Amino acid sequence: MLLIKIKYIEIFMKKTFVTLFSALILCGIPPTSQAQTTTVTTITKTQPQEPMKVVYHLTEGTVQASKAIGNICNHLAANPTAKIVVVAHGSGIDFLLIDAKDANGQGYEGAVSELVAKGVDFRVCNNTLA
Repeated sequence: MLLIKIKYIEIFMKKTFVTLFSALILCGIPPTSQAQTTTVTTITKTQPQEPMKVVYHLTEGTVQASKAIGNICNHLAANPTAKIVVVAHGSGIDFLLIDAKDANGQGYEGAVSELVAKGVDFRVCNNTLA
């Protein structure tokens, strides 16, 4: 029994190592045993900075959408120049349907309209609509 547990742990550790190693390679981090240095660039007001680009992915219905709308409002309050795209598919589009309401019975039209006015782009999967 102990030998089986040890073998299981050994297999698990090998799989974990391979997964982590693969993730590092996919992220462009070369495997190395040497310490690496990182250069930090301080951005000053004279340096132009591109706006932050963010995608919110909604797939789980109105509860997720309500949380996402709150997060997007907070995000824009912290960074008004952020370029935000909301991508919805499956039941993630439910909040965009006519007469959709949150858990408090409030419609989403006002919140979505306000976000659109602030530059948020809402995109819906065409296959979901079919």
